[in-house]
Amino acid sequence: MIESKNNNPEDELISSIGDHQKILYESLIQNESAVSKIGNQRLLLLASELAENIEKNAPSDWVHREHLRAKFRVRIKRTLRRYNFPPDQQNSTMVGIIELAVELGQKVDRIKR
Repeated sequence: MIESKNNNPEDELISSIGDHQKILYESLIQNESAVSKIGNQRLLLLASELAENIEKNAPSDWVHREHLRAKFRVRIKRTLRRYNFPPDQQNSTMVGIIELAVELGQKVDRIKR
């Protein structure tokens, strides 16, 4: 096995997470104020928690049921607050996460069938 000369622990962490977490992480790091305030490692943890939340709590029909969408939005907001995500960026980030959640939820639903 050939080892990279630039053994960056952060790169190793990113390579060790799943596809859903990577998609969410890449979405979160687009927000520069979040990266500077929270840091990449905590954003990785946030992405992992959000992906786990989507996989566990997003039934296939949640997109069509307003009360389930509302509960999901509340979970996302609480998670973002718990990680001290910049308040000025929470709404736009939440919209992006919901869009990704729809896609990921459909994939998870297909896998479960």
